[in-house]
Amino acid sequence: MVRRVSSSSSAAGTLWIASLATALPCASVYMSQAIFPEIAAGLGVEAAEARLAFTVTSSAYALAFFLFGPLSDRTSARTVGGLACIPLAGAHGLIATVDGFTGFLALATLVGVVAAAIPAAMYALVGRVVPQERLGAGMGMIIAASVVGVILGRALAGMVAEAWGWRMAFLGMAGCYLVLLVALAFLPTEPAPADARPSVGRVFANGVRLLTDLRVVRLLAIGFLLFVGYLGVLSILTLRLYGAPFHYDAGQIGWLSLLGLVAVAGAPLAGRALPRLGARVVLTGGLILVLAALALLAIATGPLPLVLGILLMFLGVFACQPVMFTLLAATVPPEAKGTSSSLYFLVCLGSGGISTAALGPIWSHAGWGGDWGGVIAAGSVAVSAALILARWATRIAPTG
Repeated sequence: MVRRVSSSSSAAGTLWIASLATALPCASVYMSQAIFPEIAAGLGVEAAEARLAFTVTSSAYALAFFLFGPLSDRTSARTVGGLACIPLAGAHGLIATVDGFTGFLALATLVGVVAAAIPAAMYALVGRVVPQERLGAGMGMIIAASVVGVILGRALAGMVAEAWGWRMAFLGMAGCYLVLLVALAFLPTEPAPADARPSVGRVFANGVRLLTDLRVVRLLAIGFLLFVGYLGVLSILTLRLYGAPFHYDAGQIGWLSLLGLVAVAGAPLAGRALPRLGARVVLTGGLILVLAALALLAIATGPLPLVLGILLMFLGVFACQPVMFTLLAATVPPEAKGTSSSLYFLVCLGSGGISTAALGPIWSHAGWGGDWGGVIAAGSVAVSAALILARWATRIAPTG
């Protein structure tokens, strides 16, 4: 049996450190979204081409999360996190000095791969050491920390880049990992017992087997399509905000990114509404909010519809997440719950990277002004398809 931390103060301290450790890698992955043009100008490439900075980081992060997720059940989180912090600090420091875009992309890929090890280890750690009666709240805190990391990564990168340059944003992130390295020393030392969990090979085999279950595939498809409309459109929105009619700078875009903190409230509210309203109502409601957000962003030429569109986008996307995790948990066998979560992360984050790359040519074909209508149309088609799939996927009874 896994020994859990009995002291409330010890468990609370572990949760706070694990939350910090979860937020920081998310900030790393998303920070480039707000500063595409600054990166492009500094490295001599087109602004639209700089979107690959996010594509490679998020795609590598998604793929590596599925790799580290199963392994994290068998290794001390303090060890995994500490070993990951050192190359992450180094990679961010090197990015701050790199002269070519190819070198930047190589280092960004390294960041994405190594960054996934830390949140994967923290999810496993919370499950091992937090008392059972507080485990649900603990997992909720970790998920909220990842959302905060995404938002602050975008926001602070834009603000720092506007004040001191984009290289300083990456140098500052390197310093944050050194601080995290010290904080991780206060985590509990106990590893998970290897003989209490399935072998690594069996875990990966379970993941492949899940992809033959049509119910699971439908849920993963909803996540993929939703994140096309979410991350793909928001990535291109950064390019639009730099040009007419907005002409915003990196700092202003950073402040706009803070609007995403509404997701911290939206996800718990949706989770509490799920038992009362049912999976279909909450999920379709969230998807409809995303479609409304896309409609507002399509017509936005001033701050009011822009702000409302961004607020609705984050609220709708993260209202869907408790439903998706609940439906996955109700669909897969108990021994595959962790693997199914890793698959969902892989599909959603991979979708964001793929869609950012795919929507770039739609934007670019109209010249510097960009084809914003085409980007919105593609995102709306994807979310509408997710809405149609939700009709079948929500037949699964939400349990647990």
